[in-house]
This record gives sequence, structure tokens and C-alpha cells, in this order.
Amino acid sequence: MLCILPDTHPLHQQDKIYFEQIKNEMFIMPKSNIDKDVRKILKNNNVTPEIQYEVEEDQAIIAMVQNNLGISILPEMILYRIPNNVCVINLEGDNYRSIGIAATSLKNISPAAGKFIEYVKLWLNVQE
Repeated sequence: MLCILPDTHPLHQQDKIYFEQIKNEMFIMPKSNIDKDVRKILKNNNVTPEIQYEVEEDQAIIAMVQNNLGISILPEMILYRIPNNVCVINLEGDNYRSIGIAATSLKNISPAAGKFIEYVKLWLNVQE
């Protein structure tokens, strides 16, 4: 999980964002399943954000940050096409979310499902 903020934000040149620094920021909260992870991270770091907006669509959140409507925390996986004027900065600590793939039997999955799992592992740099 990473912090995104506009390149005009005072913290935009930092290598790492500390939760103490963002506790009073205008915040754009993801509304899908991501919000549970973000809320947990904020709660674990004693931050009660000033939520300005709750938005379902990831790209809408990025556009809102781009237009100086607030900052947000999003998973790294969705931050692959970021506009040049949006900064992606690591948060202090080890903040992540787990992703799982379920199948009744990995021995009996279809060839397409097997290829998909191989692709996901490569994409996430996971070793067996």
C-alpha cells in the first residue's frame, strides 16, 4: 500500500511518508474492498483521516489526487498508470494486503487456469 499525492503537495519529494505527517490531510478513501485495508492501516497507526470523499473507482481517486482534492492510500498493483503530476510514495512500516487464488484442486485445474496462475506469480514476483 502506497500514498499518492499531487506533485504540488509539500511532502511530494520525500522518500517515505510518516503517518504523523498525513493525519490532518484531506483524504480520499477508496470505497471498494480496498477501504478495509486502508482503514486498518490508518487505525493501526493511530490516524483518523479527514475523509473528504469516498470513491469506488481507482482511476477516479487518482484523478482527484491529480486535481489537488486530497491524498489517498492505494495498493501498488493499481498504480501502474500514474500521471506525471501524481507522486507515489512509500508509507512508513510494512503495509501490504494479501491476495489469494483458490481452486478445489491445483492438480485438476484447466490449462488456462494453470497459465493464469503462472502469469500472476510472475507478475507478483512470487517464488514457489
